Amino acid sequence: MNCETRNKLQLLSLYLQNLPETIPYADPSIPQYGFDFFTLDDEKIQDYGPIGAVNHELEVRMGQRNKGPISFKERGPSLNAVTNVLGGYLDQYHESPETVLLVKWVDDLTIAAAAAFKSASIPLPLYWASTLWRRKYPDKESDIRNVDSNATPTFNFSQSRFGII
Repeated sequence: MNCETRNKLQLLSLYLQNLPETIPYADPSIPQYGFDFFTLDDEKIQDYGPIGAVNHELEVRMGQRNKGPISFKERGPSLNAVTNVLGGYLDQYHESPETVLLVKWVDDLTIAAAAAFKSASIPLPLYWASTLWRRKYPDKESDIRNVDSNATPTFNFSQSRFGII
């Protein structure tokens, strides 16, 4: 996967790990999304190809994206693992032109996460701040939030089909 896509995936991961508490935390015994135990059905791979099968499974688990941003029903490790799923397939099939489908998922999920922050009136976490904090204090677990509500995210929302959030 290229550097731009890797950065987008890291930003998505940051957003998902810090989703607002207005979104319920997933019950670990019955998570809705289940990306931490993601597998594809062999029949779906034969029917759609590997990237198409991932796209199909994402639509089943996350819902359709054609009517606006996805609305997260829960937060937690089960949802956060979607970045591992997307990253794994983007790495494995980096030469396939079909990966644009997965990059679109990264973009759409990032927009959905940003919408969740906006809906909760919580500023977006800053990628650069969290990276610097973790480098300086690697053994500190902290919720890194941006205190400047006018800060610009590192993701370019103006290129999304839903417009600027």
